[in-house]
Amino acid sequence: MDRHDKLMKILGGYVRLLIADLACSMILMVYMFVYGKGVIVSFLVGLCTTGVVCGLLADYIIKFSSKVKDNVKYKNKPDCKNFGWLLGFMLMIPGLIVSTVALIAYNGVISKNWCALFHLFNTYFVPIVDIPIHGHIGNPLEYNIWAVVIMYFMQIFIFLTCVIVYKVGYENIDVAEKVMYKGRDNGI
Repeated sequence: MDRHDKLMKILGGYVRLLIADLACSMILMVYMFVYGKGVIVSFLVGLCTTGVVCGLLADYIIKFSSKVKDNVKYKNKPDCKNFGWLLGFMLMIPGLIVSTVALIAYNGVISKNWCALFHLFNTYFVPIVDIPIHGHIGNPLEYNIWAVVIMYFMQIFIFLTCVIVYKVGYENIDVAEKVMYKGRDNGI
């Protein structure tokens, strides 16, 4: 892959994050009816929204990573074995910036209302971040330090999704055979 192709794949990843943000905002509309119901509801809705963003990214990455390997093998394009690391890091940057703004707001340097940026740009992680404040969605004035720590921690899911799925697609690993049915006798 040349530089232009890499840039286009990174921009495509940002588009997938935006699509996930919009899809998860619809899920959060339902979540708002049950917010404040406790940690378990926040955790279950958080699993759903985190699954949406990881699933959309995984679908996008698996589709182009095997094509990249074929271009290296058959068309003598440059090897891009570690592009998943770059893609994961680049897709993590907006979340880290917004989490840093929330940390600065939590420390009182700027107004705590700036914590709401996290809700706007990382809608898919909002229910998990709301666990330390017992599911009170949309109220950044109630954030504590654990909510801010979880904001940073959740960005790892984007990074790991990009790295693992790119490696699986690039190396043509059969997940069903290698992981799901490993050690089973498939004969009759």
